[in-house]
Amino acid sequence: MDYLAEPQKKIKAALLSGIRLTTAQGNRMAQTVDFRKIISRLKKEGMAIKWFWNVRKDPDGKIVARYKTYYCESPLPAKGTKIDGFGEPSFNEMFWNQ
Repeated sequence: MDYLAEPQKKIKAALLSGIRLTTAQGNRMAQTVDFRKIISRLKKEGMAIKWFWNVRKDPDGKIVARYKTYYCESPLPAKGTKIDGFGEPSFNEMFWNQ
């Protein structure tokens, strides 16, 4: 039995619905620790997954964190656009609407 089958379904559905996910968000949402492996598997299946780097800097301008956000065919917002979160589904959307 493939232990990644169920998490892969959840991640695929989230990406296809336009939700952008970081590795941490994907792991929490799909209850897995193999988000990046699932992304690789989905790419091998032909899914057009794109990504962009997020960079966090301290007040002195030094980079303190760098991580990827993955998405599927979702246009990125214009530079300077305020984003209210990353489109993470609510608790009810994740667990009650299955």
